Amino acid sequence: MKQLPLDLNPLIKTYNNLAQPIGVLQSNLKNSNAWIMQHFISVYYFNEYLYFDIDSFTLWECFDVEELDRDEFEGLGISVTDFICSRIEKRRYVYLFLNEKFIPNREATGNYDYTHDLLIYGCDPVTKEFRTAAYSKNGQYSMQDISWESLEKGFYGLGQDDVFQLVSYCVKSDFQFEKMDISQIIDGLQCYLNSESIDAFHNPMLVYGISIYAELKKELENTSRDTQLVIMRKYRILYEHKNIIRLLFQELDLDCNTMSQSLTIFKQLEQIFLMLMRCKATANSLPNQKIIKLLDSIEELERKALTSAIKQLKTRLEK
Repeated sequence: MKQLPLDLNPLIKTYNNLAQPIGVLQSNLKNSNAWIMQHFISVYYFNEYLYFDIDSFTLWECFDVEELDRDEFEGLGISVTDFICSRIEKRRYVYLFLNEKFIPNREATGNYDYTHDLLIYGCDPVTKEFRTAAYSKNGQYSMQDISWESLEKGFYGLGQDDVFQLVSYCVKSDFQFEKMDISQIIDGLQCYLNSESIDAFHNPMLVYGISIYAELKKELENTSRDTQLVIMRKYRILYEHKNIIRLLFQELDLDCNTMSQSLTIFKQLEQIFLMLMRCKATANSLPNQKIIKLLDSIEELERKALTSAIKQLKTRLEK
């Protein structure tokens, strides 16, 4: 088995398209956590989901990326297996979309068409298997060996209107991340506090930064206790985001009060997450008002912590 390094427990792993490149980073870049903390400062809410406010990994400055559309791939005149094996041999990871109806250990396996993404980081020409990383049927992000035959069926099982993305990438050999950019961090924290997009383009369809709490509370208020449908992923993203901010403040060595506020936020969010997990396991309705009260407390503490952090960092820049 020719296998590339991959961290299967990345700082962020709610979505494949973040867990995979972050796992690549953490396995190949010395100061990867510092880079991640600087670039994952804000989130946005859209259509009942939360997302980190960051470009696609194919645009990250740290990666050397080869991206092919359907016509470009077909123009190569080789099979997807040959493409993957050749890229792994060159120490490049392969990211693609396929039809999970043909992939083992998925909800869709053998039942229905479902287009989803996958990372391939190993290839074994003896057993004719690929080593992959993605979410399996049991909801765990993990390694899975998939036969060349199954992967080809999944890849060529995509319809003409399905998402097609075929990417090979690696960390740039000359990329170095020496230290955090305090000015960039201040801008990121300020955008989050002001409910603005990190980049210049502000999409009016999205809810940015600290305003996400109003959306989460509105969702809880407007949903019947007896028919509560909570999308767990958005709370996992919220949990991961607060962990990133907590680690960032720790790395920046901010004052004790700011760190204490950040830790309290993280612990209160843990309480919410435990409530959600308990209700999911027991099929009980959610204690909506308790969660709303905790979200109110988290939002208030976060405003104070962010304001204090920005002030401290600006003072450092002035010295």
